[in-house]
Amino acid sequence: MSVTLINNLGTGNFGKVYKAKKENGDIFAVKIIEPKELRYIELDILSRLRSPYLIKSFQDPIIDTNLGKGITMDLKESSLNNLNTEKLSYHQMKRIIISSLYGLKCMHDNNYLHLDIKLANIMYDVDKGGDFTAFIGDFGYAARCSNAREGITTKSRSFNVFMAPENLAEMEKGEFHFNDRSDVWSLGMVFLFLIGARIKLTKSENLLKDLEAVDEEYIEEKIRVYNKNKMSPQEEIELKELLVHMLKLKNKDRMSTNDLGKMAIFKNGKLRDSCMLEKPKEIYYLPYISPQTKEGITMIEKAYKENKKLQASDLSLAQYFLTLQIFIRMMSRSKADLNDEELKHMVNVSLSTSQNYYHNINNGNFEVAEKLNGEVGYNPYFYKAHSIDDLVILNYYIKDNDNLIAFYNLIEPCELFDIFRNMYEYTNVSKNKIKVEDFFKIMVPKKKEEIDITVFSPEEYHNTLPKFEENENNITTIKKVEKFFRENILTEIKKDIKNIDTKDERIDIVYNLLQGNINSNIYHNLKNVLGDINISEVFTKLVDYGYIKLDTDEIIKEYEIEKEYVIIVDGNKSSLLHIKDKKVTHYYSDKIDKIAKFYQEKGYNYENNFDYGIGNCCVLREACIIFNIFYNQQEKELDFSTKCLERNTFFLIIVFLISH
Repeated sequence: MSVTLINNLGTGNFGKVYKAKKENGDIFAVKIIEPKELRYIELDILSRLRSPYLIKSFQDPIIDTNLGKGITMDLKESSLNNLNTEKLSYHQMKRIIISSLYGLKCMHDNNYLHLDIKLANIMYDVDKGGDFTAFIGDFGYAARCSNAREGITTKSRSFNVFMAPENLAEMEKGEFHFNDRSDVWSLGMVFLFLIGARIKLTKSENLLKDLEAVDEEYIEEKIRVYNKNKMSPQEEIELKELLVHMLKLKNKDRMSTNDLGKMAIFKNGKLRDSCMLEKPKEIYYLPYISPQTKEGITMIEKAYKENKKLQASDLSLAQYFLTLQIFIRMMSRSKADLNDEELKHMVNVSLSTSQNYYHNINNGNFEVAEKLNGEVGYNPYFYKAHSIDDLVILNYYIKDNDNLIAFYNLIEPCELFDIFRNMYEYTNVSKNKIKVEDFFKIMVPKKKEEIDITVFSPEEYHNTLPKFEENENNITTIKKVEKFFRENILTEIKKDIKNIDTKDERIDIVYNLLQGNINSNIYHNLKNVLGDINISEVFTKLVDYGYIKLDTDEIIKEYEIEKEYVIIVDGNKSSLLHIKDKKVTHYYSDKIDKIAKFYQEKGYNYENNFDYGIGNCCVLREACIIFNIFYNQQEKELDFSTKCLERNTFFLIIVFLISH
């Protein structure tokens, strides 16, 4: 679908931003970027970090235009830089303040620092009722760290009047230490500017002296001048409390976003604090292994042991584990057998991508970004490790354990680390501040017992009950309903068993999958098993729901779209609508503007729910969504937590689809 660039909205970090329009009428923003200027961390935040108060990708994260490739974003009314606050009520101003802080808190909660908070990088929208909502955007200078409170040291910076005092003092040195409280100062200055304060941008040493005047008395005076009967005395006190705590000159005295709940301004607020860092939206969550994968992992470790540039940063260890993650994800998309040059290229691409992500190096590549759907920074093993022991043992196993490599992107890190803690005597040394060259010198901890344990096997993957954050009775109920679900499918299969050709090569593919005989050929062939079969269409024979099928953002098929449950099929992505009392709640997806508009025109209220993620434990998400509907209907509940299907259920679903 072609894209028309309507007009230039301005220049963001590393590229120009345009208002754009698709053939179907969708309007969005796109930042046109030279490939080498592409910042993977910006794409990662736009694609995976979900908050109602952060700018996110618009549908596909990367798009082609007549000016070259660009990254897509939701289009908002404008930036705070263009907002005339004199005309706003304090209620409207307060919504901007609170939504901005919630957006920043979401970043910090997931160990992202923005590093360039200013008026121009915060967008806003106004709803029909006149309520304002702010959205933090432009993540080109953003950074990921081990711990947002401890922060990072970097040479990347944007000099402006919103810069924290401690960073202004570091200008001559050219190396900056940022943490969550650095961002908090910058946002506090934004709020100060919104109520009318002005500080002139001068040389860093002069600006630093000017900022020393920003004390409690200065803040109180600016609020008094701003007020003009807009605020009650209590509201004045609440705003002053917030700004005083955000604008403490010393970093250690300043509040963090973890302290928001202590501020009176947040009491009885109507805005919802919601935040989620999604896993990558891989289409098929199947295990993968090849001899080249193990060889590539060895090459990556050797590079980090020998290359001084890779060892130089405090984040070198995080970078190493991200490199492994990217490499395994890229290999799962590659052809089955790579030659030596192709494997070397795959390793080098993984190394350079992780460098770009953590250090903003000018080596961007749209091909890599598109293969990973923009979601480059998925690094769960590093961020969920409690100590260096977790990572040392993981690194020991991943070099030799085929099963662990095969399931690397499937296993929940916390579950694997729990196994390790039961097997080994931990030192519990912090992973933070340990550089990668020292990491490789650390010995594997002593085993508690001299026993061999298979960390993970295909058989366990298919047969083990999923872990639920529920009590045992609930798990029993779910398994009971799933058994009944299988019985229903089996009954239908028996009716149509004559339609199955036993010579059909798809039967062999399913058999190999279920036996755990996985390689990249089978991985890719799975996509051909179902062909053009519409899973949701076939299962309407068994479960009561409607569905809507999208193609390039256009509705091409609809069925019973006012049922209580409606499945949205958008290419390889599936999500669920729950409809009750003229209200549509959209689960397992970001907001799809086409669907929202479709139902709003029919008189429904549309709401997007972030609470349940996208159901990453499912081999076929659409099938898991259908089972969720079946479960709710059988138990007469409204439970939208993802229920991962057992091996036998998955087998019957595939056979049922083949028979139709």
